[in-house]
Amino acid sequence: MSNLDMFKNKNWNLPTVCPKCGAPLELNDNHTRLFCTADDCPSKIGGRIVRYAALLDFRGFGPAVANDLIQVGCSNISDIYSKVDSLIQLDGYGARSIEKLKKYLTKKKEVKLPLFLSAYGIRGFGEKTIEKIVGEDPLVKHIDWAAVRNDA
Repeated sequence: MSNLDMFKNKNWNLPTVCPKCGAPLELNDNHTRLFCTADDCPSKIGGRIVRYAALLDFRGFGPAVANDLIQVGCSNISDIYSKVDSLIQLDGYGARSIEKLKKYLTKKKEVKLPLFLSAYGIRGFGEKTIEKIVGEDPLVKHIDWAAVRNDA
């Protein structure tokens, strides 16, 4: 009996709910990945934060910081910028550590649009695929800064 046959004949009891948020779990189309169906799942939000930080080379933004950001109300990537100051209320964060995190957040003034969009972790749309669709322009060229200032 080969190793593959051993797995084929096994009855698997897959979980049906996410252990983090309680939402239903589903198998992807080719039955190779079990995933949570909730977009607001803390585990998925944490993964997006870590992926975004890694793609933009933000040092110090690992899973622990991502979980702490979620704890202070971060529910998406854009919240990172407004919630980092709230970390001061948690143990282990002082003014110096928060300034260090903010330094990495403001380090890159221009981000290429494909890199920014790929950080959101849309399945099947990595940086190279997005680059083929939108080109390589920096994100800053795609924003109407006058409109942004007037909306504030």
